[in-house]
Parts: sequence; C-alpha cells; structure tokens
Amino acid sequence: MDITHYSRKTGEPLNPGKADADPKNDGQFLIPAYATPDTVPEVEENQCAVFTDENGTVPRSHKEGEWKIVADHRGYFGYDANGNEQEISELGIEPDESWTLTKPEPPFVFTDAAQLKNTEIKNGFQAAVQAITTTYTQEEISTFLTQENEALAWQADNTALTPGIDYIVANRPSVDKATLVGRIITNATTYKDIVFPAMGKKQAYEDELYALQIQHEDSEQPDVTQADIDAIIVDFS
Repeated sequence: MDITHYSRKTGEPLNPGKADADPKNDGQFLIPAYATPDTVPEVEENQCAVFTDENGTVPRSHKEGEWKIVADHRGYFGYDANGNEQEISELGIEPDESWTLTKPEPPFVFTDAAQLKNTEIKNGFQAAVQAITTTYTQEEISTFLTQENEALAWQADNTALTPGIDYIVANRPSVDKATLVGRIITNATTYKDIVFPAMGKKQAYEDELYALQIQHEDSEQPDVTQADIDAIIVDFS
C-alpha cells in the first residue's frame, strides 16, 4: 500500500513510502505513525497540504486526521502601513492587504527634514574649509585677524607695534620677523579665498531653510513639503 509520511511539526507531506503487510491480519497493512494512505490533495501557488485533526493538531495516527489545504506564504517579507518589517514564517498566515513589498516613505515632519538639511549644510561647509581646519587649530584660526592686522601694519611701517607677532618670533627662532609677516599675509589671503565664499554659501542655504520655516509656521501659506526641502541643493564646489 502506498502511504505518505507527514511532518510531525506542521503536517506537511514529506516523502512517499510503502506500508508493510499486517502478518496477523491478511489483507491488512501496518500504517506507521505520522503517515497516511490518503492521497495528498493538489494545491495551488501559496498553498500547502497539511495533515491535521479537527483542532489543527498534527495527529500521530492517520485515523485521527485528514488532509487540509492552508495558506503558505512562508518567506514573505514586506512592510506594514507604519513601515514595520513583516515576515511570515508559519503556515496558515495570509499577508495583510495593507502590507507592501517596498518600505513606505515615512510621514513628512518639517522639523526632522529641516534638521537633516541643516546638518547637510554644516557638513558641506566643514568639508569646504577643510584645507584650513586640518592645517590650523581653532585657537590659531581665532588669531588670524590679529596676525593679519599686525602684519599689514608692520609691512607699512616696521616700527609699528606687533606684540602678537613678536611673541611668535620669540618662541620660533627658525623664522625671522620679515619672513613670518610675509607668510601671515599670504595665509590671510588664502584663508579669505577659502572660508569667505564657503561662508557666504552656507549662510545663503541657511536663509533658504529659514524662509521655509517661516512658510511652515504661516497657516495662510501652503505648507512645506519634502520637495521644498530637497530643492535646497547644497553645493560648496
């Protein structure tokens, strides 16, 4: 007699087999546990045949159950309406109609979007002035204006008072005052050429973002969208 073994856990058909003849009863067969002589029904896509009793439990004896067809979406991976991941790993579970295979876009929140754009602006500015900030510390940069003023004054009149430059020269014997003054003036020009244009762009982007904030807070104007935020193209090149 042909039989089908089924899973003790799920009731799914496993593999076909042959039942042994019952030596004590002529014409009868010995059906092993978790096996049935009943023919496995045909199923369609996303379906599975399972052998269970009326309570959905997999029976040890085939006499206590029957083949049933249940949904089989195991391996489904998608997202619910809130963007939470959903995965089906068990038989008999149908995907919710609201689930999608692609993650839905999170709801637009102006403060979050504006913060991300503001961070993008700051990061762009920092990258643009990196040639200065990686060479000099913030403490050194904070003295650039004083150094430049003293250097220009001394260049115009070498009797001008330059206490800051004098301190540097006194502690840096490898460089004389005239050489240092020349370097300071060159560095000041380089600093302005790099930082000031970047600063202007940074402030322009911040002005655009602030204008969107005003629009967002004004109930009489159309509310700001993600597209409005994305329209601020941050480019420090």
